[in-house]
Amino acid sequence: MFPNVALLDITPDTGAVLKQVARNGEGASRQRRGGAHPHSAARQKEEVNARLRQGSLARLCCPRTDVPRNMGGWVFPEVAPGSAPSPRGGHAATALDHSRILVFGGSDCEPKPFADTWLLETGDEYRWRHVKSAGAEREQLVGLSGATLTTVGDKVYLFGGQEPLTGRVHDDVWELDTETWQWSQVKVSSKPPARHSHCAGLLHNDSLLVFGGANQETAVLGDVWMFSVQEHSWYQVDVSGTTFCPREMHSGVMVDMDTMLIYGGRGFANRVMCDASLLDCKMMQWRLTANTPFQRCAHAAATLGAHSIPNGDRGSGACPAACSVIVHGGFTGEIVESDIICIDAETLSAKLVCNGHHGEKDKKIPESRFAHTGISLGMAEAEQGMVVFGGVNAEAAHNDVAVWTM
Repeated sequence: MFPNVALLDITPDTGAVLKQVARNGEGASRQRRGGAHPHSAARQKEEVNARLRQGSLARLCCPRTDVPRNMGGWVFPEVAPGSAPSPRGGHAATALDHSRILVFGGSDCEPKPFADTWLLETGDEYRWRHVKSAGAEREQLVGLSGATLTTVGDKVYLFGGQEPLTGRVHDDVWELDTETWQWSQVKVSSKPPARHSHCAGLLHNDSLLVFGGANQETAVLGDVWMFSVQEHSWYQVDVSGTTFCPREMHSGVMVDMDTMLIYGGRGFANRVMCDASLLDCKMMQWRLTANTPFQRCAHAAATLGAHSIPNGDRGSGACPAACSVIVHGGFTGEIVESDIICIDAETLSAKLVCNGHHGEKDKKIPESRFAHTGISLGMAEAEQGMVVFGGVNAEAAHNDVAVWTM
């Protein structure tokens, strides 16, 4: 199952991972058990959609005894009827603006690869739209898992990834024009080594920042690269300070214009990591590295705070005091999780803010999963949320949408 499926496969051996999960009791024995809730399911759905129509995702949260109310909670928006992406994991996603998320690729459990592009609109209502791309080069863009999407103005850049069926790893860059919805391959003179399961972010509104991943031989990488979207050129970056260990299936999110927070992943000897680090691109150094209590790989992560919306007012200098990185789910090395972890983007201290199914089976939370995506979006009344889509576990691939609000 899942041979060579990049991020989807806990690369490249999802079958072994899922067997390990089953041995540890994940799957049927950990299915969600329904519990009493102050609202009926129908009434809660009605309230959620009423808030969505008002442009607000206020805290229609499941009650929790372990987490303060101001730490946020889950809402489950009703998605308008119509076509939707097939269940998948290992896909790439990025926010185009405050109310639109772009999704590309991934694979299901067979594995069947996907080379499709979807737009999730989150304005007055949640609705999927299939983006049917034009252009002579479009047919050359194959289904990929473990690639990254990065929004730069009205363009989106796709980098790397692995073909689920053949295991071939890519090093090319594709550009999507969001005005014409046309994909085109970017011609570059030199390239970084091919990779998948890396992380990428927007640096200074004009460059891609890439760290880590795994190559064709499944060796983990620890190099740092920048891609100038104006010059169409790659530059390898020498970073000073204590080197952050090579890894794949980690998360990397920008917490200000110059700084990426990297967390977790899987390193040498398939070790699932628990550390976090701040990559300071103004000083070109690993500014701060710290261990957390949580081992995690193939999780979803997003910045919530002043820096979380693409193409917005990102400020400069130190991370805003309110800026945090929210982590959902992923693989611990033993089980697939569904919890929420909050990492302070200045101190790297981490805390659990919402238990997964293992400790709170009566709470309405998304199914445990890995290889999914979490994207920051602005909400009404200064609220922010992380929109979670897709992913897989020992039982199935998913195509549901859930929102963690703060």
